[in-house]
Amino acid sequence: MKDLQTYYIKTYGCAMNYADSARIRGVLKDVGMQEVENFEDADVIILNSCSVRKQAEDKIRGWSIKLKGYKKNDKVVVLTGCMAVRKDRKEGSKKNYAKEIKNKNPWVDYVLDIQDLMELPELLGVENFNREKKLYLDIIPEYGNEFLVNVPISTGCNFFCSYCVVPFSRGKLEHRDYYEIMSEVEFHLKNGAKIISLVAQNANSWRGFKDDQKIDFANLLEDVASLDYDFWVSFVSSNPMDFSDRMIEVIKDNGKIMRGINIAVQSGSNRILEKMNRKYSVEEFEELVSKIKKEIPDIRLTTDIIVGFPGETRGDFQKTLDLIKKMEFQMVYVGKYSPREGTASADLKNDVGIEEKKRRERILKQEVNSLREKFHNDFVKKELDALIVGGRKAISYYYHEILLEEPVKEHYIGAFNRVLITKATLSGLVAKV
Repeated sequence: MKDLQTYYIKTYGCAMNYADSARIRGVLKDVGMQEVENFEDADVIILNSCSVRKQAEDKIRGWSIKLKGYKKNDKVVVLTGCMAVRKDRKEGSKKNYAKEIKNKNPWVDYVLDIQDLMELPELLGVENFNREKKLYLDIIPEYGNEFLVNVPISTGCNFFCSYCVVPFSRGKLEHRDYYEIMSEVEFHLKNGAKIISLVAQNANSWRGFKDDQKIDFANLLEDVASLDYDFWVSFVSSNPMDFSDRMIEVIKDNGKIMRGINIAVQSGSNRILEKMNRKYSVEEFEELVSKIKKEIPDIRLTTDIIVGFPGETRGDFQKTLDLIKKMEFQMVYVGKYSPREGTASADLKNDVGIEEKKRRERILKQEVNSLREKFHNDFVKKELDALIVGGRKAISYYYHEILLEEPVKEHYIGAFNRVLITKATLSGLVAKV
């Protein structure tokens, strides 16, 4: 194998994958490799994959075209992330898709479970790395922007929603130690981080021990927010199944906790929620959202919706549309259902045609765009607190993406500033410092 000096990382999927990529950077920095912006310039290409939808896996397979002009020994390709570790849901089965992936994608050199990250330097033939000195979560992560940091607090999930591959790709829920989390958060704050995101497949599910006492996510969030630094804290993802009153109280009472929260509802039909194996009703979800809005009036709520789930009728879809209108979400992430091998819903008849899925997606996005336009226009000529993260990009206290009218001077970057909103667009807000 030739001497490997440079690497390129492409990350797909959720905040957990971006946190994993930061740890990959930490390992490769430790062995002296340099990251490059273009894959053409890299000796090693690392693809951190997502398996939530077929479309996400198709993006990985599309790399066979991008790499077609390169000889096999020109580049080393490593596939990691959810595609690399997906297992079958049948009890007792240990089926791993690594061999199958390599058979179907011969351009992939190595398939790596992210939990085996310590093996990456060895795979690449790097000699000067002491595997024994670190565990996966002990690696010092390297982020592309040091002001925005994802800190993983758990991995895996025990909910087994019928459409979701996460329990088979990430495994059962495992909580990270409280003191490890707090230590990593402080490390990043000391090094200039300004927004700390606590990330997990479902952050609310985190449980741990502090001074030998059992604590939950509300306690952890409160303790992070109490650290004596100038920063904001957020969390993703958030499930309505265990969003407690105590969490609402903690968010309300702590100004450092950002006023932008995503709570995934997935459907506005109780019949479909039951088929999805979601552990709440539409009525319970509405009660939760109403409670949050009452206690934290300036909250910006977003949600996730799946259209075209097996058995979803036009009546079911209308209920989802009605829920979005009633709850007035400021952003909705819409996905068309696609069966994932190994999940319970894959056994159901995928009876909503692709054109009907597209139609429902289009109608839902039109409604969402209308709501976003209304909310975004309400901010025009108002001032907001925002973190300037570089160039013309900023992030508001409510987690809006803000485009600055012109690039700012260097001393503004990495600092909180007041910005005046001058224009509203569907994608975000335009402002000047």
